[in-house]
Amino acid sequence: MSRSYAESNKEKTSDLFNKRVLYKLKARRSASGVRNIVDFTIGEKKLYGKVDEWFSPIYVQHSSKLKPIRSIDSDKPSQAFNFVADLFNEMVREFERCAASGQIDKTDPFLSSLKAYKAFEDPARGYREYQDILFNTIESRFKINNIMVEDFTHFLTEFMRAAETIAKGTPLTLSGYIKSDLNTIMSSGLAIEIADMDYDNDDEKVESFIKSKNWEFFVNACNKYGFIIDHNIPWRIICDVKAPGCRVVMTKYYLTPAELFSGGFSRASINSLISLPKDLLALYDKVKKKRFKKQVICGKRMIQKVIIPPTYTSSDIIDKYGLDHFLKIYMKLRLLEEKPEMDADQKRFLIKDVLQYVRLKGDYGALESYFEKFINKPFDKRYSMTYNYNVVMPARQKMQQGESLAYSVNSIKQAMTSY
Repeated sequence: MSRSYAESNKEKTSDLFNKRVLYKLKARRSASGVRNIVDFTIGEKKLYGKVDEWFSPIYVQHSSKLKPIRSIDSDKPSQAFNFVADLFNEMVREFERCAASGQIDKTDPFLSSLKAYKAFEDPARGYREYQDILFNTIESRFKINNIMVEDFTHFLTEFMRAAETIAKGTPLTLSGYIKSDLNTIMSSGLAIEIADMDYDNDDEKVESFIKSKNWEFFVNACNKYGFIIDHNIPWRIICDVKAPGCRVVMTKYYLTPAELFSGGFSRASINSLISLPKDLLALYDKVKKKRFKKQVICGKRMIQKVIIPPTYTSSDIIDKYGLDHFLKIYMKLRLLEEKPEMDADQKRFLIKDVLQYVRLKGDYGALESYFEKFINKPFDKRYSMTYNYNVVMPARQKMQQGESLAYSVNSIKQAMTSY
C-alpha cells in the first residue's frame, strides 16, 4: 500500500482523506504556467457538456455530429464531436512526430502514442438502462404497498405520489438523468480517455501520468489544442469550447459555442416530454395486474368485484388525457427533480403560465425557452431581481413576441404517437 497516495476507497477513512488531499496538491502543482488542469467535481463544472448557457439539459442525439478518433480498438474506434475528433487526431500526429524525433520518451505506454480507450457514450442508451432499474424499483414499491391500479387515471395518482419520494434522491426524467451524476461527461462528445485505469487509484495516476517524463509536454499540448485535463482523472481530456486552440477548428462546424449548444446538441426537455406518454404507459403495463378482486359496497353488503385494468395504446391515452395533461405531469416531475427555491404557489403559477402560453400559441417551445430556464439556474434564487432581469424578462419578451422553438401541437403529438 502506498504511503502517500490512495489506491482504493477501501482504506481507513482518515488515511484516505489525507492521501486524497496530497494527490490534489500533487496534481495541481504538476505543471508550471498552465491552468488547464481542472477539478470537474466542483460547482457548475459538474454540468459541463450536459447543459447549455441557461443550464438547461442537452445531449448528443444524432451520430451525424460525431467522428471517429484514433483508438485502442481500431476495428471499433471511439467517437467524439466532429471538431473534437479533428483536434484530438491532430494532437495524436504531433505526439507521433515528437516521439519519432526524440523530443519525448517514445516508450511511455500512454503519453507517446495517444489512443482513445473511451470517448462518446450514448446518454439515451444510459437512460434506458437506468429506466429499467427505476421501473423495477417502482414496481416493487407498488407490490410492497399492495397498490392495485384500476386504470390509467388511478395509476397516475399513485405514480405521482411515489415520485415525490423517489425524486428526492434519484432522477425520473431524461432531463433529470442528463444533469445527474449517473450521466458522466463522457456523454457530451467533448471528452476522451487515453487510458483504462482505476478512477480511485491515485497512486497509479501519479506513477503512470504525473511522474511521466512526457507529462509536462502532454499538459502543454492539451492547452495548445484546447483540451482541459480532468484533475481527478488525468487520462481524461475535455475540449474547452471557448479555448483559442479549439475555436479555430470548431468554426468549421459551428461559429460560436452558443451555436454549438443550439445546433450540435438536442434539448432533453422536449424529447423527455415526447417520450413521457409511452414511458408512463410502459410502467402502467408493468405494475398492473391482469385482474384482481376488490371489496365494494353493494346495497347493504360487501361483495367481491373483479377488476380488469384496461389496456391502452399511446394514442389512446394521448387522446383521452390531452397533450397539456402530460406537459403538466412533466413539469411537476422536473420541479421535484430540480427542487428550486419556490413555494407551492410559485410552482403552480409557473405551471399555469406555461400552460396558458401553450394553449394560446399552440407552441410547446415555452417548455424550453421559459420553464426550463426558470428551474435550472443553479445559483440565482428564483424570482430574485437578478434572476428576473437576466432570465424571466427576456423569456417573457420572446414569448410575447411569438419567438420560441416552434414545437407545434401537431408536431409534438405526432412525435409522441410515433416514439
